[in-house]
Formats: sequence, structure tokens, C-alpha cells
Amino acid sequence: QQQQQQQHHEQQQQQQQHEQQQQQQQQSVGDSTTCHRCAASEQRIATLAEEVEILETEVGARQKLIQDFHQQLTATKFQLRSSEQFVAGADEQARVRLLCSKDEEIAKLQTDLSRRQDEAERGDLLLMKLRREIDNLTEQCKLYHETLKAKDEVVVSLSNEIFFAQQQARTGAAQVGSLPVDPLSDAVSSSPTLTSTAPTTTIGELKATVEQLQDTVSAYQLQNDFLNSEIVELDLLRQDDQKLIAMQSSKMVEMEAEHLKLHSNHLIILQEMQKPQVGGMQHDQDAGKTQEMVSRLLEDAMETNVSTAVESATSSQSTADEMYDRYGFERGEGMSVSAKAKTLLRRGNELEALEGGHRARWEVYMKNRASGRRFEFTAEVKNLTRQGIPAEFRTEVWTDLIYARVQSMMQAKGPGYYQSLHQMESKGSLVEKQIELDLLRTLPGNKYYNKPDATGVARLRRLLRAYAWHNPIIGYCQGLNRLAAIALLVLNEEDAFWCLVLIVDFLMPKTYYSKTLMASQVDQRVLKDLLAVKCPRLATHLDNHSIDIGLITFNWFLTIFVDNVPFEMVLLIWDSFLYEGCKVLFRFALAVFKLNEERLLQLADTAQIFQQMRELAMSIPDNRELAHAAFPGLNPFPMRVINRQRALHTAVVKEELAEMESLRNTHQEPTFESQRNDPAMIIFSDDDDN
Repeated sequence: QQQQQQQHHEQQQQQQQHEQQQQQQQQSVGDSTTCHRCAASEQRIATLAEEVEILETEVGARQKLIQDFHQQLTATKFQLRSSEQFVAGADEQARVRLLCSKDEEIAKLQTDLSRRQDEAERGDLLLMKLRREIDNLTEQCKLYHETLKAKDEVVVSLSNEIFFAQQQARTGAAQVGSLPVDPLSDAVSSSPTLTSTAPTTTIGELKATVEQLQDTVSAYQLQNDFLNSEIVELDLLRQDDQKLIAMQSSKMVEMEAEHLKLHSNHLIILQEMQKPQVGGMQHDQDAGKTQEMVSRLLEDAMETNVSTAVESATSSQSTADEMYDRYGFERGEGMSVSAKAKTLLRRGNELEALEGGHRARWEVYMKNRASGRRFEFTAEVKNLTRQGIPAEFRTEVWTDLIYARVQSMMQAKGPGYYQSLHQMESKGSLVEKQIELDLLRTLPGNKYYNKPDATGVARLRRLLRAYAWHNPIIGYCQGLNRLAAIALLVLNEEDAFWCLVLIVDFLMPKTYYSKTLMASQVDQRVLKDLLAVKCPRLATHLDNHSIDIGLITFNWFLTIFVDNVPFEMVLLIWDSFLYEGCKVLFRFALAVFKLNEERLLQLADTAQIFQQMRELAMSIPDNRELAHAAFPGLNPFPMRVINRQRALHTAVVKEELAEMESLRNTHQEPTFESQRNDPAMIIFSDDDDN
């Protein structure tokens, strides 16, 4: 009750501070006439600071409550165990030794308690320091407001003076135009329209008028110099403000990453505490209350939104749609506790990676890159794409990558090629029927493809039909729908079509999506050979249990890991795949096995091994860890080795397919030839020469 009262008191204080800050902000906004960007930035900083304080308070309160529960459970376990050991003691000496050991444990616990108290005090000091920094920054913002307000008043007064001076100058110019020729001015020529009735003016009066105009010009020059100096000073203040905003954004990202990790640990701890306790405690009334409170806390933690301010700021999606992320996937709905904890941990790691300088390097690259210039394949871009492309740059970079590779085909097909494919008549072929069957199976968890009238379904249908007309040799193969769907989430419809063309016609072997999937079968055998080289112990272990990795990895390669790893990792893999080609598929597949090698080696049951292999790709919490294992962790990785193994296995697979075709022709039905001549079946042809 005391903790609740203290939390209530802290919340009231925070609410009062929040109201005072809002009043101050409203007053400063009403009084100042500064630019909208400065006001929005300062309001953003204040709002984020308040959110950070609220989140810190909430996390601290929950951590204290969890620690209390954990200490209570631990103390009860120790009491039960000590009582059992004391009663089981054979003699007094054994009991004395037991008491001495308990005293030593108590001393260690006291030392650990002191150390943790010191850590807590240091954390409180750090929190106070950050709050003081925020207060100082708020004061600086107020000073900036006051300075800008004063300077605005000066600018307004000077503008009024300029206006009145301009009025006087126009009046003086009109008077000079009505006078005779001014011998001191080169700009005035003799006028034939002057008559003897014009008023006479002395040379002294004309000189006085000229001097007055010169004084006015001098005043304008002084005002111009003053305004220029003010503009320079305001620009310096704006630069300082931008640096300040960048620093605050950096701190915000760090705090958000830490908050996501704490939330992940919070879920894991609550899940562990919810498990039944050993020792008959479940029948105890206090234990029942504890379990009820843990369940309630777990429900609250699961209902918390996992989106971040950074994601909201960089997303083009409406912030009101909090159920889905920027790509249309549900935010944690239906997730298990462990899955949501992994998602939170993965997002926290991503924020840390972005803050580590990766985003800054991308910003520098995109800023220095000339617009309209053809994409260049350099070592710098290769290293950047291997670490992932930031979401705000992904559409532009993917588009440049695609058109850099398919430019020759686009020029050969001519402009409007994709639109011309839409005008092809639908014949109701088997391809179109199969496309219709697979539309709603593509990404059922995505709001753009989860129902017949979803916005992405019609686009996906048009794209797949267009590709079937573009490449009648392949037509349509299950797996292409997922590739097209991912492309449509990042690119517009026509760019997504050329992305699918790039993947199927350029990056993958030509028989990868044919009727027999010959190249896909070959790559699975190549992957097994590479696994024996890179992870020999694991390869031997799997062979001893007669486990074929192709049963798991075949779909990885066919769909380029779509629906097999978390979506953030799908984008990471696609970033490298579109730049380097199918070689990276072997890298990432081997990296998944390498990261889970020790866990698989500890399993001795074939069923358990196979079940773990089905969950391998989903068990990696960190994109950086996967990228490091796939690239530096597997070097050297020459493409010539893959090509050599492909050539060896292609000959074997061709013989096997020829033998199967021979058996099929031997036992074929009489109507099979008529089916082969049907145009709807020709598009599934597996002619190697094509």
C-alpha cells in the first residue's frame, strides 16, 4: 500500500509538472512568432521528455514489484530447503556446519545487496542528471523564445521605418519629376515638354533634395546590414537548435532501445514466475495471490504497444492505425509471450544499430549521391547494404538497384510495356486459376492481403498475370506470389513487376521456378556440401540422424526467406540479395545453422532435432548477429565454388529427372498428349534451352 501511495503521489506530481509545462508552452507559442519548425521541434522534445519520465517511472515500479515477488519466493524456497536439511542432519556437528554455511550465504547476500544498492544510487544520480539536462534545455528554449521575440519586435519596427521612408522617397521623387532639369544629376535629361510656366527652383534646394535622398539610401543600407547580421545570427541559432535536437533524438533512441530490452526482460521474468513452483506452494493462499498478480501484470505487458517513436516518425503510415506496422503486419496480436519478448529485443537491437552510425552513413551517401545518376555498384554500397537499408531509403535504393540491372530489357521492351501486359485478354488458363487460389494464401497476416477486397490483392493479381504473359516459359509458380507481395510492400506496382523480373530472369538460375524446379533442387545439394565445409560437426550430426536439410531449407531459397524468418530479417536479406544475387542465400542459410550449431549438437533425438530445425530461422533475435555470421563469419566464400558444385549436381539431377520422365511417359494416360498441346499447359514447359 505504501508503494502504491508513493506511486500515486509521483504520478500526481508528474501530472502537475506536465500541466505546467503545457501552460508554459502554450504561453510561449502565443507570444512568439518564431518559425513552425522550431516550435514543433521544441514541443516534440518536451513531449518525448515527458514520455521518457513516465516510462521510467512505470518500468521502475514494475521492476520493484517483480523484485519483491522474486525475493519472497526465493526466501520461502530457502526456508523450506534449510528446514529439510536441518531436520535431516545426523548430529549436532552437521547442524552446526549447516548454520555456518547459512551465515556465509547471508554475508554474501548482504554484500550483493550493498553492491546493488550502490548501482541503484548511481542509476538515480544518472536519472537526476538527465532530468537536470532536460530542465536546462527547456530554459535555453525559453531564452531563445524571448530573444526571437525581441528581435521580431526590432524587425517589425524597422519594417515600419522602411515603409515610411519609402513613402517619403516616392513623394520626393514625384517632386523632382515636376522640377526643371537638375544639373547635378546625370540620370535626368532635358525635357522638351517644360514650359515657361513651370515653377522655378534654386540650385540650393535641388542640392538639399539630393542630400536628403542620399541620407535615405544610407539609412536603407544600414538597415540592410543590420538585417543581414540578424539573419546570420538567427541561422547560427537555428544550427545550434538542430544540433540540440539531434542530441535529444540520439538520447531518445538510446532510451527507447533500453526500454524495449527492459520490456522484453520483463515479459520473460513474468513468464518464468507464472510457471508452477515446486514444494507445494500452489496450495498456499499467498502463492495464489502472487500468481494472480503475475498473470495480471503479464496481461498488461502483452497489451503494451511495441511500436517506437522512431518508427512512428519515419513511417508514412497513419499514426492512428496502431494495430499495424509500416508494412501492414499486425503489432504483436496473437503472439506468444516468448515471441513478443524476442520481437521487443530485436527492435531494441535495431535501434542501437541505427544509433551506432549506420543510419548516418546512409544519410551521407544519399546526400552525396547525384540525383538521376545511374546506380553504381561499389564496395561502399555493398558494405552498407549488407548491414541493411534504413526504411526511409529502401524504396529509392531498391528502385535504383532494379533499374540498374534490367535497364537493357526495359529499353528493348519499350515504354509502357507493363501497361501493355494488362491489356492481354484473360483466357481462364490454369495459371490464372492457380493465381486466384494463391492470392489470399500469400501473406494472410498482412492487412493488404488478408481479404479479397484488400488493397494489395488486386495489385498482386495484376502483377502476377502480367509476369505470366511476360515469361510464358515459367508462367506462374507457387512462391512467386510471396516475392511479388514483398516487392509491392516496398515499391509501386510497376517497379514491383520489374523487381520480380529481376529476381526470376536475372538473379536466379533460369530453371529455378520451372515445372521441375531443377535449379532449386540443385541448390539444396550445393547447400549440403557447403554445410559440410563450414559446419562439419553439424553436418555429420545430421547425417548420423538421417536428416535431410532440404526439407527445411528448400522453402527458404524458393521464397527468399519470406514467411521463414521475422519480417525485419526478410528485408535485411532482400537488401543484400538484390545487390549481390543468389549467393547471399547460401550465406544466410549457413549463418542460421552456424548460430544454432551448438544447440542442435546437444540434441540426440531425431524428432527433436527436426522440430528445432523448423524453428531455427525464427529463433535469431538480432539482425546484426545474423549479418555478421553471414558475411565476416563465413569468409572466404568464393562464387566459383558454388558454380562448380552446381555444375556437378546439375548433371545428376538431370539424369534423375530424365529417368522420372521416362517412367511417367511409360505409365501415362491416353489423354496426356492432348493436355500437353493445350496452350494453358505450354507455359509450364521446362525446356532447358529457354
